[in-house]
Amino acid sequence: GFIVFPGAANFIFFRAQNCPDLADQLMQKGIIIRSCADYVGLYQDYFRIAILNSDENSRLISVLNNVRVLSY
Repeated sequence: GFIVFPGAANFIFFRAQNCPDLADQLMQKGIIIRSCADYVGLYQDYFRIAILNSDENSRLISVLNNVRVLSY
């Protein structure tokens, strides 16, 4: 359910529709991501996260597979 935008740096910029509290959920698991809500034209469900080493990226994917999303 994430929309990932193309990039050329060592981070991923994406929109987590139906999961505006994603940063809080990940923080509880010890993972910090950057909310982009304060960027002009973006909202609380836009985020940025660094690309790290293989083990840390695998852990991120595992945690992302278990986040709670809002259902409408």
